[in-house]
Amino acid sequence: MIQIVDENYLSIKDCFGMLGKAILITILFLPILFISKLTGEKELPFFLFYCCSMGVYFLIFHRNRQRATGISCYFIGRMPIACSLVIIVLTISLANGLIYPIISLIPMPEMMKKLFAEWGQQQGIFSFLTIVVAAPVLEEFIFRGIILDGLLRRYSPAKAILVSAFLFGLFHFNPWQFCGAFLIGIFSGWIYYRSRNLLPCILIHFTNNLFAEITSRFLQSSADIDQSLTQYYGGTFNMVLIIIALNLLTIRGIYYLYASMERTICSD
Repeated sequence: MIQIVDENYLSIKDCFGMLGKAILITILFLPILFISKLTGEKELPFFLFYCCSMGVYFLIFHRNRQRATGISCYFIGRMPIACSLVIIVLTISLANGLIYPIISLIPMPEMMKKLFAEWGQQQGIFSFLTIVVAAPVLEEFIFRGIILDGLLRRYSPAKAILVSAFLFGLFHFNPWQFCGAFLIGIFSGWIYYRSRNLLPCILIHFTNNLFAEITSRFLQSSADIDQSLTQYYGGTFNMVLIIIALNLLTIRGIYYLYASMERTICSD
């Protein structure tokens, strides 16, 4: 077996260059969104726009990775039910116990409130497919399967995970989604480093987006989005109790995964 030298894998500079190219690719596919102006349909054009832009983005950098390293496959291994359940619970507890409280500290202008409220009103099948199916698969293949995997072969695990998570946050193009994506990116990056398996990463992303999609169905106006964290949790006492409990649950879940992941997820 030929040993691939580390220099063939992505550098941090390469990764930021990839993000710039992703923006250009996104701009090239923007005309698809004009279909909504002609038909009045918003969800199908956005689904096509997302799949085309992200699909092309993935194919281009997959080919670059294949030419540079000779690697053309991605590991999607079996995952024990116990680990799957812990990952699902841990993702939800992380979202409610850490991510939402942090996001609530960032002031949101009225324009963004209306925009998020409008997104929350898109509740058709194509919106669901975009957020809950296409995004977890395509983005995990790109950010964990290509970017993080390459960085792990050139840098320390901590540096590789933080850089990939930072890029994942930047890719969402606003500070509120940046925070969530960055923290979820760290969690997914750690899982990938421990297992080299994309399946748990996709499960994390799927769970996070599905939970957000379900939540958005209850927050259908800018007034709902404007409610405080205290109101969201039903009072100060409830908020403190829930956040403490969720963070303790998160710590316990991480310890469980640390102890069992390499033995179980990676066994194939």
